Amino acid sequence: ETAGSERLRITSDGKIGIGGETSPEFKVTVYDAGYTGVTIKSNRTTATSNIGGLHFKTQSTNVAYIQSLVDGTIKFRNTSSLTERLRITTSGNLQMPNDNDYLQIGAGQDLALVHNGSASYIQNITGFLEIQSDGITFEAANGTERGRFDTSGRFRIASTAESADGAFDDLIIGNHSGNRGISILSGSSSQGALGFAKSGTLADGYVAYNHNSTATDSSMVIKSSGKIQFNPGSSEKFTITDTGIVQFKGSATSNNNKMQISINDTENKILGSSNSTTHKSFIFYSSNTNVSEKLRLDSSGNFHLGLTASPLSSSTEQGVYLAGENSTQSVISSDVTPFVINRVGTGGNDRNCIEFRNNGVLRGTIGAIGASNGIFFQSGTQEKIRMTADGNLKLLDNSQLQFGGALNSGNGDLQIYHTGNHSIIKNGTGNLILQDDNNIVLEKLDGTNMLVAAGGDSVDLYFDAANHSTPKLKTSATGITVTGEVATSQDYPNFRPTLDFNFTATKKLDPIIKYSRTGPASFVNEFGKIVLVGGNVPRFDHDPVTRESKGLLIEESRTNYAVYSKVVNNEYASSYNMINNAVLIPDAGEAPDGTNTA
Repeated sequence: ETAGSERLRITSDGKIGIGGETSPEFKVTVYDAGYTGVTIKSNRTTATSNIGGLHFKTQSTNVAYIQSLVDGTIKFRNTSSLTERLRITTSGNLQMPNDNDYLQIGAGQDLALVHNGSASYIQNITGFLEIQSDGITFEAANGTERGRFDTSGRFRIASTAESADGAFDDLIIGNHSGNRGISILSGSSSQGALGFAKSGTLADGYVAYNHNSTATDSSMVIKSSGKIQFNPGSSEKFTITDTGIVQFKGSATSNNNKMQISINDTENKILGSSNSTTHKSFIFYSSNTNVSEKLRLDSSGNFHLGLTASPLSSSTEQGVYLAGENSTQSVISSDVTPFVINRVGTGGNDRNCIEFRNNGVLRGTIGAIGASNGIFFQSGTQEKIRMTADGNLKLLDNSQLQFGGALNSGNGDLQIYHTGNHSIIKNGTGNLILQDDNNIVLEKLDGTNMLVAAGGDSVDLYFDAANHSTPKLKTSATGITVTGEVATSQDYPNFRPTLDFNFTATKKLDPIIKYSRTGPASFVNEFGKIVLVGGNVPRFDHDPVTRESKGLLIEESRTNYAVYSKVVNNEYASSYNMINNAVLIPDAGEAPDGTNTA
């Protein structure tokens, strides 16, 4: 206690309560009516030096370690080798330093972010991966917009604000320039289709392509509950024959490079043929020549936006790549469909990114930095979080990693951040609890202990453990063990007794005391020697070994039955009561007066 208030309590079961905590729930509980915290300080000044942290381990094996560097970097480590897994940098970035370490979100870790050494992935395994915004744009790596969901819910491809007939403006393709079109690629023995339905029906009509084992057996089907009409003035490049075949031809006079749709009573066919042996893909161009190709769906089902080849095998093109269902292009595994954004260049500004905008205003960005393999997260126009090439996750000063509380307002209950000068772990609700099945250890950067809370056992406090391996304070089931002296600054009442006989210190009698004794007597002086004094002389005795003053020596009356005890020799042997056949040997040792007469 101090000033009558309890400051520290150690319970009978070895728990420590600090700050007035009278019923600690755990080995160490810190309480305060206001702000409560634990501070770890160090005199180190080198930015990369370790200040200290929380060290978790079993009796003999490392388990985990949370440490802070002088520059404010916070590191999270685990396993017996204390491998670094997570880092919060001085810039406020949250980093994961190891390839193939996942940042997983959801009760079943359904959403994961990972870098495997050569590529970065956002992986979702349950439900939808939703991107929410009033308006969403899709752009090439050079910033050219390729698609957009506008604020009215319309999807535009190569269109930003061009008007279209309100009866069919949910999907708008093109901006009144260049060639535009839609391609649907499906797998072998599968169907690609466009369906049309009104309320209460599944499909009033559809356009479908059925893939069969050979090109000649495949067919394209147009089905309608009503009529199918075509512009009667169309050329032969788009034709419905008298046998019900709808034919698309690359040349009005050639049967090569054509596609036919055949409908009869027995089968519906989509038939395609091509003279080309190298291109069997659906390709989109931004001009009338193939040098301006911008989007491709190839024969393997891979989606290329601004790429003509897989970015895993090509570093000369940049754009977006989505692997098909049976593609083997993923660098994670053959069962994963990767989404890849590729950009040429290694400069600091060669960034691949996904931007999120509202009414054209940039609200946020997720991207990769070509020069360092880093990932950055930007709010508005300012970068807030970066994951470096080392896997470190960095946040800016005063950017907080928050847990608990409402998502859209207020601060989280638990906040972890760096102010620019200090690293702070701040808890605003309940207790800040450290739990471990074994030991909780606070260590200095050099690995020496400061505090060890042994699981189910003692709590040990150390001082300069590098030079003092024994804890200064150690709790047990029966109390505490203190190594060294216990000092206190507490003031005691300054009262003095009116009569104080301190014979140990003064070694003399107060004049008000009358002293008498009959005959000579001996005592041990401050040098450890036995001194003989006459009657009525007070004796101030000392310990013969430690020479410590023992105060005034007062003895009861005695009778000396060894008459010649002052002179020991055979001449007076008959004056002694010799027992157990003892024999007197005179002058065999040093006497109290220093002579060899004992």
